Amino acid sequence: MKIEASESSIRILEPEFPDSEDFVEEIRDLSPDISVVVAYGRILKRKVLEAPTEGSINLHASLLPRLRGAAPINWSIARGDRVSGVTVIRMVEKMDAGPIIFQIEEPIEPDETATNLGIRLSEIGAVALVKTLTLM
Repeated sequence: MKIEASESSIRILEPEFPDSEDFVEEIRDLSPDISVVVAYGRILKRKVLEAPTEGSINLHASLLPRLRGAAPINWSIARGDRVSGVTVIRMVEKMDAGPIIFQIEEPIEPDETATNLGIRLSEIGAVALVKTLTLM
């Protein structure tokens, strides 16, 4: 996602202190409609999530509410799940717990590796984000 965003001249923010007033002001100065968070393992405060006028959304590599938190791809394989997928949620001040906006399921093959599933889910995740942003 980061590479694609950079190549499309989409600004990427990776603050050292995401809850700082300086970061919140940086977001507000950009006047974004929405923020998109992908693969970020920290809980963001309400003031950060609500800085964009339409709030913040998150792309998660599982079919939430299952497998909230870190390493969902690895956990889905370790648990022997037959289906995985991606979920786009509206972000709240709790890890992977916001209202679900959009989901896409993807089968897990019997000999699946986390690497291969991760590649497929990245591609599907891009589709899910585009569809979600189109709906908003």
